[in-house]
Amino acid sequence: MLHALIHLAGGVIAVAGRRHRQIVAVVCLTLVAAALSPAAASAQRTRPSKGGLPGPAGVTVTAGAASAVVSWTALPDRGVTYRVLRALDAFATGADIAPPTDLVTLEDPKVSAGTTYFYQVVAVYADGTLGAAAPVAFTYAGPTQPALSARAPATAVNAPPLTLAPGATTPRNRLGAVPGPAPTGVVVTGTPPTARLTWNAMPNVARYAVWRGQGSAVSVERTPAGFTGTQFQDIVPDPALTYRYAIIAYYPNGTSAEAPAVQFTSPPLINPSGFTVHDRGQGAVDFQWQAVPGAIRYRLDGPGLPNTGYFATSTTTAYPHIPAGPGSWKLLALYPGNVSDSTTPAVVSAVIHVLPGRSQHWLTKNNGAGQFSQVEVPAHQDHTNPTA
Repeated sequence: MLHALIHLAGGVIAVAGRRHRQIVAVVCLTLVAAALSPAAASAQRTRPSKGGLPGPAGVTVTAGAASAVVSWTALPDRGVTYRVLRALDAFATGADIAPPTDLVTLEDPKVSAGTTYFYQVVAVYADGTLGAAAPVAFTYAGPTQPALSARAPATAVNAPPLTLAPGATTPRNRLGAVPGPAPTGVVVTGTPPTARLTWNAMPNVARYAVWRGQGSAVSVERTPAGFTGTQFQDIVPDPALTYRYAIIAYYPNGTSAEAPAVQFTSPPLINPSGFTVHDRGQGAVDFQWQAVPGAIRYRLDGPGLPNTGYFATSTTTAYPHIPAGPGSWKLLALYPGNVSDSTTPAVVSAVIHVLPGRSQHWLTKNNGAGQFSQVEVPAHQDHTNPTA
């Protein structure tokens, strides 16, 4: 572009009349200088790689205790993440100061007093399209001095909350309609791995939507169409991760409002305590344990039980065919989604006694059951005969 402007300037000057050449030369040189300006270079460097989608607005850089704090306004599109690049001049391509984030503020602790940095925020849309904001210059004056910022100060505390629903703001307005209020009293509790959300009912609401997000992944709506309740349960895909939930209220006039997002981390998966086994004799045993909150059933494994496990829904069960001798049994609590902690099962050991069957020998003989017979006693040995 610069070469084209210089060539154009020379051509215009050549063909202009002698009286106007000086004026034309000044205009052309002004255009060349504008092309060489940092603002023009930044505009070319920050052009989205494709698609032409907008970059983040409201980018500010302020001084932290010993850092630079970059803030911006969240875009309404679903699934957008942000990259923050830093360079030492307006012409260089910056380097990422952190991995992509879905927040609206990022802190750069690697700053030196008296150095000017150029920060650029780039929006990464769900389809990979980029939208870049213009770089913002920032000079860090030191931890005890005021910072020189290219824009008015703004802090992360005042940054707008992250929205999970596509295009949702707080509130959302359509053609000047009076927006309804965002849901209040949002509370999230739960047991492994189920999040339980409750909120206050809003007047004249048409429906609610619960959106779940995690990290930089695209957020998803969890409620069915036309949901009007004020409580909702959701089974999270991975109990080890932290999820965000936002409640959106939709109104008949076309407006909607989103409550601030709440976070949920599933409590740890646990297995029952108080696991015992009672030998009732002849291979019959009773298993017993304490209930686990959130568990939907229990699985036992060990000698005499099926290879695929023996399942129970209560905290006690009997099994009639356990082999004699010492044995150990394992117990797991199973949660919704059939998840469990198989690394630390509850274990109990016992010796099962099974006695062999006994026969009454005085009723039997080695060759079978005996038969009744009468034995004659000689007269001189028969003490019951008075005549002997």
